[in-house]
Formats: sequence, C-alpha cells, structure tokens
Amino acid sequence: MMRQDDDIGLSADTLAALREFALEQGIEVGQDVRKEVQSAIEEAKGPNDESFSFVFGDDTQIRLNGLRRDIGQTLNSTGLTLWRAGDFLSDFMYRNKQLFAGKRVLEFGSGLGLCGILAAKLGANVLITDGDDESMPVLIENCKLNDLDPNTCCKQLLWGTELTKESKGTFDVIIGADIIYEKEYVAPLFASASHFLSHKPNHLFLLAYTKRNVSIDYVLDCARKEGVGVVPCLFSGSGHVYEFVRTLRKCIYGKVKHAVELTLHPNGSGVFVRTNLEVAIKVMSKAIIEQGHLQENPMIELATQQYLSNPGHPNVLPLLECLHDPEFIYAVLPFCKGGELFSLVESGGAMDEDECRHWFTQVLAGLSYLQHRLICHRDMSLENVLLDGPTSKIIDFGLCIGIPVDAHGMTYSLPPAGAVGKIFYMPPEIYRNKVPFNGFASDIWSTGVMLFIMVTGAPPFERPDDVDPRFQMIATGRLNEMLDSWGMQRVSKGVRDLLNKMLIVHDPRKRLTVEQIAQHPWVTGGH
Repeated sequence: MMRQDDDIGLSADTLAALREFALEQGIEVGQDVRKEVQSAIEEAKGPNDESFSFVFGDDTQIRLNGLRRDIGQTLNSTGLTLWRAGDFLSDFMYRNKQLFAGKRVLEFGSGLGLCGILAAKLGANVLITDGDDESMPVLIENCKLNDLDPNTCCKQLLWGTELTKESKGTFDVIIGADIIYEKEYVAPLFASASHFLSHKPNHLFLLAYTKRNVSIDYVLDCARKEGVGVVPCLFSGSGHVYEFVRTLRKCIYGKVKHAVELTLHPNGSGVFVRTNLEVAIKVMSKAIIEQGHLQENPMIELATQQYLSNPGHPNVLPLLECLHDPEFIYAVLPFCKGGELFSLVESGGAMDEDECRHWFTQVLAGLSYLQHRLICHRDMSLENVLLDGPTSKIIDFGLCIGIPVDAHGMTYSLPPAGAVGKIFYMPPEIYRNKVPFNGFASDIWSTGVMLFIMVTGAPPFERPDDVDPRFQMIATGRLNEMLDSWGMQRVSKGVRDLLNKMLIVHDPRKRLTVEQIAQHPWVTGGH
C-alpha cells in the first residue's frame, strides 16, 4: 500500500465540518486540517488526556489514544469513517465472538487498533498492521495500553508486499475497517487478502466499508479478480444480514432487490447460511432524492410506512427496517412472491366474482386501516397491491398525505395538491385540481376503479375528464348501460350497485364510506 496523505479521501463536506469544528474551538488551521486540529488538541490537553474507551458488554473494555472521538461525534459524517465502520465492525465482532476465539486474525490498515485489539481480547492470536509510518507509534502505544505485546502483535505492512511462500495461508480471519481510500490500493489489498487468508473451510475476510473515492462495484470487481469470493450483503446495526440475490425492477430513484436473510450456522463454525426469510430491499439513491424532482417522495413513503407499521395490518406492507450509507437508503420489506394484483387481470382477464371478492375485501381491510390512521393513499391501484399467497398487501406510500383532524376527531378536506396518481384510477376532483377534496372519498373512488377492472378486465375510462365519453356515462349515472353495451350482462346486480355507489362524480361526499362498503350485500357474500 502506498503512503497516504492524511486528508486523502476526506470529502469536501467533511473538511468543511472539520474547519467549522476548528473555528468553534478557536483552532487556527491551514491546508492539513485534520493534523492541525489533532495537534492543537494534543497541545492543549496533552496526549494522555485524549484517551477514550470503547466498552463491549460487561466484560470487555478497550482504551485508545489518537484522534479524539469527540471530533468524530461532532462531524457525524462519512469522511472520518473510523467511527462508523470501526464501530460497526467491532460491534459485529463482539456479537459473534465465537468466530475469533482461537483463530489467527490479521487486521489490515488498523490505524488506532480498535478491531485488532478487540480480536485479541476475544481470544484470537492477532497481528495488527498498518502501512503508514505515522500510524505505527500510535498503534504500538495503544497495544501497550491494552496489555498487548507490540513486538509480537504489531507490524508495518504494505499491501501487495511480503507475499512469500512461508506467509501464504497463515490466517483464518482478516479484518479491516474503512481501509480503502483510492483505486490504486484496492487490487493490492485483495491480492494480500487472497495470499494471507487460509483456504481451509470457514475462513473469513470481514471488510467494513463506507464509500470514499471508490465505488463499491469497483471494490467487488477487484475482489473477484483476485480470487476473493464475494457475497454482496447488507449488514444491519440490529444484527440482521441480508444477501442480495437479484434485481427485481429498476425505479426512478434506484432499484428493488430480492434478498434473503443470513444467519451464522449454529455449530459455531463462523459460516453464514441462508434462512427461509426472503425480503425485498428498496435501494434508493440519496443524490436522486435530494434533487427533489420526483412526483413520489421516497422520504414521505418511508415515514408513512414506518408510521403504519406500528402496530401494522396484515393487508398493508410493513417496513421491517431502514438503513443507510453515504450513497443509499435501504428499505427492507417483506418479499411478496405473487407479484401485483394487476398481473392477475393482465394474464387472466376479468375475474369471477368470488375471486374478485376475495381480493377486494382484503384491499378494503387495508384501506380501512389507513383511514383509521388518518392517511390518504392517493395512489390506490391494482399495481400497488402485492400478493403473497392468499394475502394481498397495499404498497407504495410515496403520495400519501395525512388527513387534518381537530381535537374532537372531526376530519377536514385537503387543499388541491396536484393531479397525482395513475390516470386510470385518478378521482375527478384530484384530476381537476381546483377545489379542496375529501381524502377518504378520493381513495374510495380509486378502489372502485380497481373493483371495476377486476370484474370487467378493462378500465372504465381513459381519463376522468368530461371529454371522455365513458367517463361521461359514469358521471351521468349510466354505468349499467355502459356495461351492457360492452356485453357485460354477466356482471351481477350486486357488484353493479356497489360500483354505482363508489363511482359518484359530482358529490364525492355521497360515495359509500369504507364501513358502508364492508356491509354491502355483495361484499358480505350476497348478490
């Protein structure tokens, strides 16, 4: 590994934050911001005063000297990533201490020595390395501070060097926390990892990585080229590990990926094995979200889904957890194997009314829960209902809006907020976007269109506009006449009655409520 300038890899935001910290502390800085901040603190407080402790459980404590932790806490950014990646890796190590006891562990690019020292305290035979001349004295001092002999457990090591026959395969586990700064370091890193790592079963290379100047795709490609097996995973701070399997679809803000949860094998071998839990993970680009030009707001969607997930409802898709790194937000969701409700109509045409009733009553139950929580969906559609076996779940909450309510529980209309949603399902009052609208009634309209499509196999109109002749027929109470003209005499009187009472144009307040729909004879099993 080549020598590193101390500020390589620090983002502009991080440098700006460091300068702000220096200004707050009255520290004069020039070009080498991080060194000058650290030197000023050392001069003011002395090297012994900058020691801080990491505590793991009730039995393990590590004291470290080096760059003061309160700088990292003040920045809370991805530039000084020792804390984010190092905290994560060390927490993972402590939770899975059986992976390290009795093992030969090599730490790359240790810096202050946190993870290597922890491995030693967990019973490993460790070699803690760094390639930087200035880091070694601090690393040696920290080993002494934690009762480790630096003569046997510390070494200066440049990646890509000392790849001798004698050193090949000498370690069971290799660890590293945020040790990638530039592309030129990546290939030597994995060449060294491939060389030093034992090829016996259960060997591990644990690399906690937050992006600096090198994309994760480039890192993974280099790993594969050097013969290091890679399983792209998402590690959660809650202890969950998800393996990405495939991309389900691309979205305007990123991708939706199919993943499975991994767990450590109960035999203590350190091998991760797949569980039966499948999830879908929405991978959303922060850069795209920050541009703010999306009709659907992913942040509103996440907030709404989190709100609806407690206590949750079987017909509303919950948010299992939400994670993020410097580039992406990851929304972990249940994986629904049946696809969209729309796909049933698309592939099979109109449903018989018993099948239609099965799905409609579940959609209605999910919508009832949303309304109980004072949420207007604004994008109810067959495309926004996923199937998981015999169960359906409402999804996509990016257009959701809260319903105003007073202290007495009285709800109020919402001001015009744009012609949003899918045009086939859009209520006329939202399409016109001129007057306040009742959020509950607008979702009833869209749900009525869903029912219409399920029983006929086609949308009732092209757009909710008076120039559309089919919409005109519905607006003037001639829905039955339209169905008959389509040759839809098989559509029962019961479902026709229900559609007529949901698809009311001129006075949305007269549409059935979700409670009234649930009591309608067709819904309860009548005709």
